[in-house]
Amino acid sequence: VKSCCVSQTVSFLFRLDPAMTDQVTFDVDHSRSSLKVYTYKTGMLSAMGHDLQLSVEGYNCQVERMADGGYQLTVTVDARAITCDGAVDGQGQLSALGGWASSEILKNMRGPYVLNTERYPTVTYMGKVQRSTPDGTSQIIGELQLCGERRPLELSSTAVEDADGVKFEGEVEIAQTNWGITPFSTMMGAIALKDNLRVVWSTCCKRR
Repeated sequence: VKSCCVSQTVSFLFRLDPAMTDQVTFDVDHSRSSLKVYTYKTGMLSAMGHDLQLSVEGYNCQVERMADGGYQLTVTVDARAITCDGAVDGQGQLSALGGWASSEILKNMRGPYVLNTERYPTVTYMGKVQRSTPDGTSQIIGELQLCGERRPLELSSTAVEDADGVKFEGEVEIAQTNWGITPFSTMMGAIALKDNLRVVWSTCCKRR
């Protein structure tokens, strides 16, 4: 039986100007935005594996500032557009992998036992940003739909809006099993991925 409720917390910067109460739509500026996913190895033979950095290409983020000063956001990811940047060492340095290794990683990730992108090509997060508290933080109350499973995902967050738009920065850990995904493993579990993934973003949304 899969869990029916998930609550996660993430800190990233969100500052809302209470004077900004007109309704405005913001769209992601891909030239100034990035979305990365980090996976971590485990198992008896994990030394033969890699911690990985993945990039989500061409994701969409639309933000609506409502007349009441609140914000609603929708993030849409094409799971088939996730690419492998390479391996990350213990000091956080990135190194490229060979073409065969990258191809195998993507094949396994997109396959039926992990993301199953043929059946579930889209990942979506929808949330509503609550007004800022005196310390400058806000809550995003929303849901993440991943691999056909929709689960609550609450973010404790921050953001900055200026004349150019809204900028979001932050990270969160997500347990794959909360969305019904069994972490990849091979050689009877001797080389495997940990359940938790780290998602890091820097997203700039400009006024429409």
